[in-house]
Amino acid sequence: AGSGKNRNGTLSINIPLARAYWDTLNELKASLKVPGPVDLNILLGLKDVLVYQESPSSEESLWQGLQRPLKQVLDGVDKMRSIEGRHLGRDLMSRIRTIEKAVGFISKKAPQVVRAYQVRLQKRVNELAGETKIDPQRLGQEVAIMADRSDISEELVRLESHLKQLKTLFRETQPVGRKLEFLLQEINREINTIGSKSMDGSISQQVVAVKAELEKMREQIQNIE
Repeated sequence: AGSGKNRNGTLSINIPLARAYWDTLNELKASLKVPGPVDLNILLGLKDVLVYQESPSSEESLWQGLQRPLKQVLDGVDKMRSIEGRHLGRDLMSRIRTIEKAVGFISKKAPQVVRAYQVRLQKRVNELAGETKIDPQRLGQEVAIMADRSDISEELVRLESHLKQLKTLFRETQPVGRKLEFLLQEINREINTIGSKSMDGSISQQVVAVKAELEKMREQIQNIE
C-alpha cells in the first residue's frame, strides 16, 4: 500500500483493493459501453481505498517506549522485595523460637520459685521462732498468698497463644503488618506482667531477653505491609 505522513497521522492507499475496484469499474464501463476513461475521483471515493490512521500522541509514544524498561524495573523490585521478605521471615522466625525457649524456661521455673519460697519461709520462721511452735496452717496461708500474687499461669497461656498466631501470620498471603504489630504489643504486655510478678532472678533475666527480641522485631516489621 502507498502512504503519506503528516504530524497528525498517516494516509495510505489500499492498492490491492483499489486495483480490484479499478478492474471492476473498467468491466462495468465496457459492459455499459460508457465512453471516456474511468474517473479516478470515483475510485478514490470508494470504501476503504483511502485509509487514514492517526499517529499516537507524544504521551502515548512516550508511554509505549517506557513500558518495557519500567516493567523490567518493577519486576526487579518485586524480586528484590521477595528475597528480602524471605530473609526477614527467617530472621523473625528465629527470634520467635528464641522467645519460645525463654517462655518455656519461665514455665518450668515458675512452680519451682513457689516451692523455693516455701522452703525459705519455713527456714526463716524456724530461725525466728526458736522453740515456739508455728501453726502450719498459718504458714500455708502465707505461701498461698505469695503463690497467688506471683501466679503467671494465665500470662503464659496467652503468651503461647500469641506466639502461635504470630507464626501463623507468616504463612498469610495478605498484608499482615498491622496484625504483627498488634501481636507484638500483646506479647510485650504479657511479658511485662510476668516481669512485675517475678520474684526470681533467672526469670527476670529471661523477661529482659524476650523484651530485647521484641524490640528488634518491632523495628523489623516497620517495612512489612
